[in-house]
Amino acid sequence: MWGIVLDITDEDLKLLDEFEGEVPEGAFRHVPVTVVTEQEERILATTHAATPIGQFKPKEHYLEWVIKGAIHWKLPDECVEQWKSFMPK
Repeated sequence: MWGIVLDITDEDLKLLDEFEGEVPEGAFRHVPVTVVTEQEERILATTHAATPIGQFKPKEHYLEWVIKGAIHWKLPDECVEQWKSFMPK
């Protein structure tokens, strides 16, 4: 699984939960996970997990935002291509 680990504030989490006011309330929950780095370090982190609510699908501008982040943080090309595959045709 690809990703990055960032230190963010409670206010940042609130903003992510509400992404531009387009995410239905309760669509995400915070889930604690243990991340194991390439150096075998273990980090306790929180991730967003989607809760299925109706037919909610990510909008194009959200996917563009995620793709830009994946490129910025130099995630593997395979990761970027996978996100691109979710773009509406």
